[in-house]
Amino acid sequence: VLGEGDPLVFIPGYQGSTEFWQHSFDPLASRYRLLFVDALGFGRSPWPDTSPTLEDHLGALRRTFLAQGAVRGVTLVAHSFGTLLAAYYADRYPEEVRRLFFLGSPVFTDEADARKRLREISPIAALFSLNPLLAREACMAMCAFRPLLEAVLPRLKPDLPGAVVHDAVLHNWPAADGALRILLTRPIAEPLSRIGSKVTFVHGTADGITPLARIHK
Repeated sequence: VLGEGDPLVFIPGYQGSTEFWQHSFDPLASRYRLLFVDALGFGRSPWPDTSPTLEDHLGALRRTFLAQGAVRGVTLVAHSFGTLLAAYYADRYPEEVRRLFFLGSPVFTDEADARKRLREISPIAALFSLNPLLAREACMAMCAFRPLLEAVLPRLKPDLPGAVVHDAVLHNWPAADGALRILLTRPIAEPLSRIGSKVTFVHGTADGITPLARIHK
């Protein structure tokens, strides 16, 4: 938590943490109260024993917002999977959320479309989404070797900030499984149709998840 003023809340994407933002937005603390959160089951938030549902995520966000007094004039800044959580949260509490900024939004029409997009952009991600047993075993292996991965991964991904890579393994299987289920089955278009012009999309022309034409649509 930084600064004072109307709340500006940052929600990272899948496997992300507060480190994703790399302190880039800290200067806004001169005008806003900045709240950086980890989604339920990721980073340094509580890790669940069972796969969190969308309701679980929204409930965790709600408890956090209430605890921090972020219930009026809220701005949400979210990335990737975080945009889904932000959209459904804003739909549920429309009078509290003033505006939303979405970075790299995953826009799928349905589960079949989501799986098709995953196959196109990442065969490994698609394999995990289609084979929960394989995904679970891989995630369990990551958990078993987490100390080693925390040390090695930043060296294997020198193009990414070390802290971001380090935190990408800070989750367990239920958290990963629950988030993937939400990503596949809860289209963002549903809450967006009710939120309307509060949303500003920040989207790269070469984004691998969602083509720019779909964002315009």
